Amino acid sequence: MGGFTKLRRVIGDLGAELEVPEPPCIFKVIKDSGNIEWSEMYRVFNMGVGLVVFTSEEYAKEVARMIETLGLNHWVLGRVINGGGIDILIPGGPRIRL
Repeated sequence: MGGFTKLRRVIGDLGAELEVPEPPCIFKVIKDSGNIEWSEMYRVFNMGVGLVVFTSEEYAKEVARMIETLGLNHWVLGRVINGGGIDILIPGGPRIRL
């Protein structure tokens, strides 16, 4: 298990809808060089997302402020939903399901 499929360890039988940022250009080079589908890229690689923090919507702004005080970049990646599976909306690309 790798890449975004690791999120299942946290969400279990729940699902997730993610709007991922544009991945670093090295991932496009890997995709094109290996003729790899985007869905496989997101199954295997983290696509530039180094850490995912889960919090309730109630605490999201507070968590964001804490991350900012550390001088780190952050964004809201998505949300946990009822129902299984992880749906990823790729910038300028397809929606994939893991």
